[in-house]
Amino acid sequence: MQMNLVAFLTALTTPLLAQAQQPKPPVINGGLPSVSPSGDAIAFLSNRDGEYDVYVTTPDGSELMRITRSPAFESAPLWTGSRLVFAIWADNKSTVYAASAEAPQPTVIGTSSGRQPAISPDGKKLLFSKGQFPAMQLVESALDGSNERELMKTPSAQFNAVYSPDQKQIAFARTDSTRQLQIWVMNADGSGERQLTHFRTGDGSPQWPAWSPDGASLAIQSGRYNRQTPSENTAHIWLVDVKTGAAKRLNPHERAYLDETPSWFPDGKRIAFQSDRTGRMEVWVMNADGTGSVQVTR
Repeated sequence: MQMNLVAFLTALTTPLLAQAQQPKPPVINGGLPSVSPSGDAIAFLSNRDGEYDVYVTTPDGSELMRITRSPAFESAPLWTGSRLVFAIWADNKSTVYAASAEAPQPTVIGTSSGRQPAISPDGKKLLFSKGQFPAMQLVESALDGSNERELMKTPSAQFNAVYSPDQKQIAFARTDSTRQLQIWVMNADGSGERQLTHFRTGDGSPQWPAWSPDGASLAIQSGRYNRQTPSENTAHIWLVDVKTGAAKRLNPHERAYLDETPSWFPDGKRIAFQSDRTGRMEVWVMNADGTGSVQVTR
């Protein structure tokens, strides 16, 4: 880990102001990883110290820093440039925080009227879902929440929207005509919408798209989930070609465990993800071809 990042993480130990308590997802020790643009750090969520907070670790897991100390539920952390960004939902809006080596104290950089906003690669826009399920609208706005622009002609059950590296396209998850969840891609202005994946029920429900650094492919998760028999739930990471929709499952497994929420390293050679293959949810790293899986958090 570079020295400036160590100083950055150390300075982030000042607690955020407490926000309204939000319902928490299932307990995980390490999950929803996001690799920094420099590739020397992985941000993730964990409740290992009681509250669900943002942490950062080195790719080998040798260093660990707790970033936030708040009873609020932070969204999945993301990086844009040198800034670590996350949001907190309270009072019917998302407040977006950012911190960097130059400004280590987390500060408010924007707000949105929707949940879990994703920040654009240039750091100037927010992308979020607004409205009630299943009639949600995908909205783009300025960082301060102004200039909202609806991107979809018809509201739908969509989520996990994310910009491509060149900011010209948006990938997201949405159901198809058979109510099967699929990955879709459209131009950043809302035009050219197309269904990218055509997964069968047996292949699970595709979601959580993550653009490769060159924008040529998406890493996604696809799983089969049943609330009545959670011990039988299983999920894989897949690679999908953005032009053709051709999909390849990485690290196929017969055991019932979850590989989910991929995040690319900047060189495109490795992928971080969350997995409960050892009994609880942890952050893992594997090669982009699915080989060489290594557990990072413990």
